[in-house]
Amino acid sequence: MKALVLIAADTPPTIQEIPDPVARDGEVVVDIAAGALNHRDVWIMKGKYPGIRYPAVLGSDGAGWLDGKPVLLNPSLQWGDNPAAQSKDYHILGLPTQGTFATRVAVPRANVLEAPAHLSMEQAAAIPFGRPDRLSRPFLPGRTSSRRTGVDQWNRRGSSFICLSVCPCRRG
Repeated sequence: MKALVLIAADTPPTIQEIPDPVARDGEVVVDIAAGALNHRDVWIMKGKYPGIRYPAVLGSDGAGWLDGKPVLLNPSLQWGDNPAAQSKDYHILGLPTQGTFATRVAVPRANVLEAPAHLSMEQAAAIPFGRPDRLSRPFLPGRTSSRRTGVDQWNRRGSSFICLSVCPCRRG
């Protein structure tokens, strides 16, 4: 399959043929239709991100097809059981695991979500995912009150846009 491969910092990635991904237990292989450039990818290309291993197939954000259905990918891998804090095994799709700048990618089945029907593949690929608890947090018991909307504390993060879009919290 084809992939955009980064072989060193401060060098342009190149299109290369690499082996097809193989799904491990609990994983599926998604045919990628679109991958979105994330600022994290830029930092990795500049060599200014922790834990870089070359060669690397970057791309945290993506959308594609699984069993003929449009899907998008949650790039947060191995978050763990605590919705408030990541596990020691947590990592993001695209480093150290192969990312979405490829024809196909293997991901945990739990990280594959149905793509919204009104979005193109390019739009679905660019949906900003932050920590997986950001979308569920406003819906957890005790997370909102009449004095707080439930999303005010996240305004410094990129995921605030999506939280504001999907989490209308009631006051009073």
